[in-house]
Amino acid sequence: MNKKTQIIIGIGTAILAAVAVFVCFANCFKSGDGAGYPSGTCFDIMFAPHNVNRDPHSYVAPYAVPGLIAAFVLQCVAFLFAFIGAALRGKVASVVFGIVTLLLAGAGIIWLMANKLYIGVNPLTPGYEPNIVLGAGAICSVVFSFAGAALAALGAFRSFKA
Repeated sequence: MNKKTQIIIGIGTAILAAVAVFVCFANCFKSGDGAGYPSGTCFDIMFAPHNVNRDPHSYVAPYAVPGLIAAFVLQCVAFLFAFIGAALRGKVASVVFGIVTLLLAGAGIIWLMANKLYIGVNPLTPGYEPNIVLGAGAICSVVFSFAGAALAALGAFRSFKA
């Protein structure tokens, strides 16, 4: 793979990883039936701040969700490794892009399970759990993580074939 293509793939992967982090400013959950649900951005749900404006029909539980923090860290590390992969050549770049693929795919899978991870850390009232579904922030984070993983896999394949 020529240097220009590798730089474009590396920077494109880094941009997708950054967007996967930035969309966490959107709502993490929504309710299927309009009943109360945990409100707030993905960062509010992840780190459970104590000074959140509360909607009377929803709440943010006081416990942080370690699984979502792990997904956030995986996305940040993948962002840094994508730039490293753009700068390297040959088989080493293939290994770095492979690592980025695994990091972003893992983060996407964790974000797919965000509602179950939240319920596991913050026990809710019986019959309340099925009403929590993924909101825009979690869904977009999954989409951009998987898109970045696919682009990184392309970079790994093209670097390996070079």
